[in-house]
Amino acid sequence: MVSLFWTSHHQKFMLIPRVDGVISCLNIVFLLLVGLVPFSTAVLAENGGKAATAVYAALMTALGVTLMLIWAYAWATGRIRHDVDERRKHRIFWLSFGTFAVFVVSIPLAFVNADGAKYFWLLLVPISLARYATPPPRRGGRGRRVMQDRAVAVSAAIAAAWAIFAVGGYAVLNAIHPGTTPITGGVWLIAIIAIVVAAALTALGWWRSVGFTPPLGMARAAMADRAGADRVPAARHWRQGARDGEHRSPYRRLRAYRFAEEAVFRGIILRLLGNRPRLAAVTTAALLFGLVHLANVFIRGNPAVIAAQALGAACFGFGYGAIRLRTNTLWPLIVTHMLTDLFLQVGKLPLIPVAVAQDIILLAFGLWLLRPGQRA
Repeated sequence: MVSLFWTSHHQKFMLIPRVDGVISCLNIVFLLLVGLVPFSTAVLAENGGKAATAVYAALMTALGVTLMLIWAYAWATGRIRHDVDERRKHRIFWLSFGTFAVFVVSIPLAFVNADGAKYFWLLLVPISLARYATPPPRRGGRGRRVMQDRAVAVSAAIAAAWAIFAVGGYAVLNAIHPGTTPITGGVWLIAIIAIVVAAALTALGWWRSVGFTPPLGMARAAMADRAGADRVPAARHWRQGARDGEHRSPYRRLRAYRFAEEAVFRGIILRLLGNRPRLAAVTTAALLFGLVHLANVFIRGNPAVIAAQALGAACFGFGYGAIRLRTNTLWPLIVTHMLTDLFLQVGKLPLIPVAVAQDIILLAFGLWLLRPGQRA
């Protein structure tokens, strides 16, 4: 936790070249609070009960509030570097607010279930990763090169955070309500993930750049990308999407589960891998999608069946990733993903053979879409 706040503190003061008495006082308060962290950590480690967990969360909340006040005051008084645009100022503030919100919510949760509050802190993983999702202002192209180097690592970290939250969240739900079924637990967990993803896309201004484009924009985007078929089309539009900041899409009408999966694995991850060859980007995203499904071993058991499910998910993800790049939109994928699951659940055809056939067809179709010489 100390490293999380230290990183945030360093990030903010790198962008605040001039300080005054107010910022200095707030910084001293922050340092005093940091000095209390080892004590509260020792109490938490020795006791681990409800009161100790709540006290630790309260201290983390105070640290978060202090950092938010430092940034808000520097912003209001014009002490932030002039080359930092408004979008980045908002992003840094909302990331700090996200950290603060996680600890605030965990305080009352600690008095209900101490272990549940600790698992709730896993939400800090995607918030921390979001700090590195967008490169700093580029000087001579250095920022872009750094982001390219980190793209696969950040994508893998996002997938790992998804899996950790799924397993940890299910454990928390079972601790709070023993006997929670995987289906019921999955509904609650995916709803939380969908909210976090929507908040992250809004804070970063990434709605259009990850594929939430209007239908008429699909053809225009595809035509604009014909000059360079070896790169992911969405990568060329992310700057415009970030400037537009349009996120008023009717995503709430669709099921949260398919929204979250498509937004993360065919949206955010493919956007992060945008400067890599199309085949490599789609393959990486598909493998991560398949590996995430292995977390079901800890929830449902039966490793052989889960391994087969993960392989099928990777094939499915490859086909959907290829379609995503060709259409430059996520909407058809969300709708068809939802309808496919509905058909498999309520249809009278055998589930496993139909699912296997679907995954094979999608893999073959994806390979055909990404065949050498094929333009986007």
